[in-house]
Amino acid sequence: MALAKFLRKVDGVEHVRDGVTGEEIPQFRINLDRQKMNNYGLVPFLVATQIRDVFQPEEATKVSLTGLDKSVSLTLDVENKYKDKITDLENLSFSSPRGLVRLIDIARINEVKELSSINRFNQKRFIQISALTEDDADNKEIEDKIKDYMNKDKLEELGLNDDAITFRGQYSLDIEALDKIYFLLILAIILVYIVLVAQFNSYTQPIIIMASIPLAIIGVFPGLYITNSTLTFLANLGVVALIGIVVNDAIVLVSYSNLLVENGMSRREALVEAGKIRFRPIFSTSLTTIGGLLPLTITLSTWRPIGTAVISGLIIATFGTLVVVPTIFAFMSVLWDKILLVIRKKPNLS
Repeated sequence: MALAKFLRKVDGVEHVRDGVTGEEIPQFRINLDRQKMNNYGLVPFLVATQIRDVFQPEEATKVSLTGLDKSVSLTLDVENKYKDKITDLENLSFSSPRGLVRLIDIARINEVKELSSINRFNQKRFIQISALTEDDADNKEIEDKIKDYMNKDKLEELGLNDDAITFRGQYSLDIEALDKIYFLLILAIILVYIVLVAQFNSYTQPIIIMASIPLAIIGVFPGLYITNSTLTFLANLGVVALIGIVVNDAIVLVSYSNLLVENGMSRREALVEAGKIRFRPIFSTSLTTIGGLLPLTITLSTWRPIGTAVISGLIIATFGTLVVVPTIFAFMSVLWDKILLVIRKKPNLS
């Protein structure tokens, strides 16, 4: 198979099976000559039935024996020594109005190799070409190479339609799972927001805290680029996990800032003081998380995408939390104060 030969040359692909080699079994192909059969007065159906009975024994009758409650089947079988060679099949005789006729006299017999089974997908026959990829291989890149090779011109050369090739296996499963991952991502953001609203008794402060989430998502891509990884299913799992991790730093910062405001400090001073005091806990929490994921990311290439996504996103989100979140919080506080001032100055027309 041309595609199997191509796959054997692709880097990162191993153990290629073309769906034919090793799947074939030797068989006899019999082409009956209807003209010769008519000359001997033979019917194709009867000839085919007799050939089948030789190679596929069937039940001839059932007999009941004294003392047994059930009948015993009698099956006629031909010994293998009379049917294991092509000459045995050629000399198989049939009764005709003109006497005994050998099969070789009315048919053409060839010994061929055929597939042991016929596979079907969407009611069409198909051959499955399978291969394994190395742990650090990019399945998306390999699929793109296959699509470039099996282009429209190549398909026409092989006599195939444009939709003759479908991709299955691990990569197709990843594509299907990505749709579910995006749904889980949205669901995780909604759940985090609900929890923060209940914790801070505010609708605006959770939005400020969740500003660290876009920073984490943006931070995922530089890490994947540096490690030459792609946004696979596992990498997307890392993005979902990041949502619950990165908001912790912002919660620590905002909650302590609120405490300082309650003690009489201005919002700006409270944010500066919270940044100074909570810098070490925030930095230490992120550092321990990165340290826990680092061995997994370095030693196991299978889990490298999820480790890279979490570590890279967490690094960017940590520094972003200390800079962006206080900035947004201060801006929102000033904006809210101005809105309250306008409302208080609004004349009473009643």
